Amino acid sequence: AVPGPMDCFLVLRGIKTLGVRMKAHCENGAKIAHWLRSNAKVAKVYWPGFEDHPGYAVAKKQMRDFGGMISFELQNDSLDEANRVLSSTHLFALAESLGGVESLINHPASMTHASIPREERIKNGLSDSLIRLSVGIEDADDLIEDLNKAIGINDRFVFINELFRGDEVMYERSIKTINNFTIYPEAQYWMERELKTKLGWDG
Repeated sequence: AVPGPMDCFLVLRGIKTLGVRMKAHCENGAKIAHWLRSNAKVAKVYWPGFEDHPGYAVAKKQMRDFGGMISFELQNDSLDEANRVLSSTHLFALAESLGGVESLINHPASMTHASIPREERIKNGLSDSLIRLSVGIEDADDLIEDLNKAIGINDRFVFINELFRGDEVMYERSIKTINNFTIYPEAQYWMERELKTKLGWDG
């Protein structure tokens, strides 16, 4: 089919900002993927930018960055908990259409794969709590706050966000390290000292 004049105009207009949109899409996706992995209420995170992802080598070879498509499973692997999270977001809109500038969230078990019997779905790796995100180009911190309120407060994330405020390099490194620690308020001083020592940070 031949596109109409309006279709061609919209494509040409969109191409002009494609680069900056994809850059924001990828940056936001990386930040949210690392945040999800640091959340104790999240069981698994599927994102090709993680070196232990089975598709990491292929993605790194084919792509300049790793995109903003992310899937994750909750520790409470139930339909009720997934539905609670889905109904608690405000910036992430519930929808099946993916890849736009707006952040979207969907639930394969009750949406795209609802017609598949549960036993068959589970056998193929689609758990009851699997949630899929299409991360848009909104402010990443706003998106994280939205997920934080929906999933549950991530004390480890809050801790390092305050500790390394303004130091983006150390913030990214600490995200990857923090999973090895359990944070107790009464031991925060020792926690800070140990984390700083491990990361070689002198701030």
